[in-house]
Amino acid sequence: MTTRKCPQCGTDRPLSAFGRDRRTLDGFRRLCRPCRNENRRLHARVREAMSRRDRAA
Repeated sequence: MTTRKCPQCGTDRPLSAFGRDRRTLDGFRRLCRPCRNENRRLHARVREAMSRRDRAA
């Protein structure tokens, strides 16, 4: 297997576009790097908004 489909964006990408994860059977993360980066940025924004809300209260 040299390519894999990312379940979030639905594109076929080479395995080099997926991060390594020893816990999975195939050794790669579920999401491709661009999707994972997008999710991490979104999560960081949500955390920051929650932090600002908590400081204001």
